[in-house]
Amino acid sequence: MKFHINPSEGVNDIKFGMTSGEVRDRISGNFEVIKRGLVVKEFSDHFPIDYYRLEGILCIYDEEGRLEGMQFYEPSRPTLGIADLLSLSIAQAASLLRQSDPELEFHLSDGFVSRRLNMSIFSPDMNENGQALVGNVFVARTGYFDYLDTPP
Repeated sequence: MKFHINPSEGVNDIKFGMTSGEVRDRISGNFEVIKRGLVVKEFSDHFPIDYYRLEGILCIYDEEGRLEGMQFYEPSRPTLGIADLLSLSIAQAASLLRQSDPELEFHLSDGFVSRRLNMSIFSPDMNENGQALVGNVFVARTGYFDYLDTPP
């Protein structure tokens, strides 16, 4: 399924800040609920994640059960403008996002973050020349990546 990303706002007709019930009404397919702390320890007290395994989507909620981010991987088709992000190399995706955010953060060993677009792009096969294909795309509400400023 194709998912058009509207940075900081949402994806298709799904808006950040919606309840889990509102999100579930907009995504067809079966999902399983997984505990967020199993994925990111710092968020263990948050609302569980909806995992649409066959669709290639994770819906991530805050502690009040409101959508704050979505992660996409195969077979989903997240797009930014006309670009199908999962068909790009890391280098191509970085070039595309730099058009809107020249301050991409490459401090991550397997991808990068755009705070201006509230997006991150990763590849488990990341290498020095950026030729690996994008493995997943994460989009979030404004301010989501502020946690990166907190010392470990």
